[in-house]
Amino acid sequence: HSPLVYSRTALLLELSDADCCVVDLFRVRGGHEHIWSFHGPPGLFGTEGARWIPQEGGTVAGQDIPYGGRVEEESNRALAYLDRVSRATPEGPWSGTWTGGDSRDTRLRVTGASPAGVEAIRARGGPVSGGKPYELDFLLARSPGPHAPSPPRLPLASQFVSVIEPSSGSRVVNA
Repeated sequence: HSPLVYSRTALLLELSDADCCVVDLFRVRGGHEHIWSFHGPPGLFGTEGARWIPQEGGTVAGQDIPYGGRVEEESNRALAYLDRVSRATPEGPWSGTWTGGDSRDTRLRVTGASPAGVEAIRARGGPVSGGKPYELDFLLARSPGPHAPSPPRLPLASQFVSVIEPSSGSRVVNA
């Protein structure tokens, strides 16, 4: 069930002497489900552009799979370490912003531009393999989402597009 092709292109764009952003193009072909994930640094986290519906219990791997629980496919093991799940089906760009560092003006924002039918997921997670404990806020996009046309065209092909923008002070990118 593993995808046949993973392709990622990251473009660093200099917007001024002090500002930049990264355009991230992630393409996957093959398999039956594709997931893009991103986590920012520790700190405050907020989202925009999606109506999030909290999932009652469980993890990203499933409502019936507890934190650290067993999953059917080993490649999805990390999803069982992401809990406090909310899900959305965005109708346009959606984003998450991590605020941290020494100042509330220091931010990292990622904006997703998902095609119709992609499910956006917000969750909190820790280490899969033990080690020093931590918790980070994650954003994920899953294709096909629960509202995608059935059955999906095979072989499944997905393209996830995001803009990653660090900032201190006012934002420069209007995605």
